[in-house]
Amino acid sequence: MLTVAPIVTGLDGPGVRDTGVGSGYDQVSANVGQVRRGDATLNTRKPFWAGRPSQAAVRPELSVPSTVQWDRCTDRTDLVTGVHARQSRRFRSAVSLLAAACLAIAQPYSATAAPEIVSWVANAPEWNKRLGITLMRQGCDAVPSDCLQRMRASAKAQQISHWALAVKRDPDRWPDEALEYSRLSLDEPLLVEVDIDDFLGALKTWQAGTLGRGNRVLGDVTHNLKRHNPRLRFGVTLYEDELDSPLIAWIPAKTRERVDRVSLYLHYRANARDYARYVADARRLFPRADIWAGSYAYDRIDYLPCEQTGSRPCSPQEERDLFRASLHTQLDLLRAGAVKGIEFYPGYFGWEDKWYGWSIERICRPERRLACIQNTQLLRNIVVDEFQRRQSSSNPSDSDHR
Repeated sequence: MLTVAPIVTGLDGPGVRDTGVGSGYDQVSANVGQVRRGDATLNTRKPFWAGRPSQAAVRPELSVPSTVQWDRCTDRTDLVTGVHARQSRRFRSAVSLLAAACLAIAQPYSATAAPEIVSWVANAPEWNKRLGITLMRQGCDAVPSDCLQRMRASAKAQQISHWALAVKRDPDRWPDEALEYSRLSLDEPLLVEVDIDDFLGALKTWQAGTLGRGNRVLGDVTHNLKRHNPRLRFGVTLYEDELDSPLIAWIPAKTRERVDRVSLYLHYRANARDYARYVADARRLFPRADIWAGSYAYDRIDYLPCEQTGSRPCSPQEERDLFRASLHTQLDLLRAGAVKGIEFYPGYFGWEDKWYGWSIERICRPERRLACIQNTQLLRNIVVDEFQRRQSSSNPSDSDHR
């Protein structure tokens, strides 16, 4: 269990299953007008996306594309991505923009709401404001009533009014608990989504020993979750190297259409150059889902190799450069309306040294603990820098007021 003073709440997140230490609200002091982390300063003006209409709002006729439009556009994207990895940065940027254009055309909803900036629990409260956090995800392994109680306590501490709960995946209890969440959510305005972290892992667990069981469980869960409250969203977390899994392809189309949101993360930093293509692949699998672009804003040098086909870890500089490349693409997609939001894991903005993950050797070797924290802080500098760049390009007249 993870203690977020004065709250006790069960947490997990993409790629992480353990919990640990406390947070330290008392160590945070808010600066008026800006927050500093390392050399970076984050202004308190509205984020670059605030008040901007979505792509679908600007051109509502694009909210439901024709099949011909989508196929022609993605065929062109697939043609050029065959040589994508061997080309210059400018060429890769052009391919990403082409994929973003296809995705903007393919948005299934007329989404006029502002983009969602999402974080896992928890952050120093002033960072929630400066990053423009609109929703928080929180893991919970308890019964629905207890999870909702923990969520309310976290919401009070974090001052965030929209929440998604990533809940346990017991196949024998999930369908009944989905029905309970649907009923309880009618009187709980904080809860907007119930989701599954590590979706493919859940399917493998459910499928074990019984052919077709996973699809039956998933079908029951997605149906029951909306039984009492059709507005309650169902979400999943996926990774780029899972998009071609037969287990996902075998999910009946009707069930996949009941997935409302996909958090799409990169397991491997070097796959950053192809992120727009992965979003297009996720869109094909889950045609009605909003996409949250998952961003691992923490040191993962010890966790996985730099490249999907290799065993070499990223160097610290590679880690930062590839993270910036992925975030840059994700923000391009967000601005184009091709993804609905950005989701940061593990949170702990402003509390980098308090994250429980540093005590897990697979995530960070004990002798690297300080380096892991410092590199994470540098990655957060990149988040600040990229957000500021977008602010500047969206508000050129603001330069006189800095």
